[in-house]
Amino acid sequence: TVIDKEWVWKEKIKLNIIVIRSVFIFLDQVDRAKYFSKDLQARSLKKMIILIAKSIGVTLKKSDFNDFVKLESEFQSIVYGSQASQTVIRLQLILFDSTAYYFIYKRYREGRVFFLKITKFVSYMIRKFKVTVRL
Repeated sequence: TVIDKEWVWKEKIKLNIIVIRSVFIFLDQVDRAKYFSKDLQARSLKKMIILIAKSIGVTLKKSDFNDFVKLESEFQSIVYGSQASQTVIRLQLILFDSTAYYFIYKRYREGRVFFLKITKFVSYMIRKFKVTVRL
């Protein structure tokens, strides 16, 4: 099955999974449009995907979303070397409540940035005052 211009998958992929993936990627790319369009402000990406698919005559089932999560996790594991189990959790949360996911992700990144700043500051102070740290 052709996934995009660069990828061909080893097995056939159901049309419903291709629809879910296409809409999922589209919604991820237009994330900033949420601020402009009320139609894009739903918390559940899954509900939005179902509505968009329905508008083009495709009926999606729970099993289609399960198959999408499994396959997308496998894709990302191969392409990015990420752990499939972590990707499953991330995708499930994004589909269930994308607002909560992005809130958590932003706080995680802010925490990482803060931790890096503290680490750099401590390293600087250690060098400046020639402090020896013993653990």
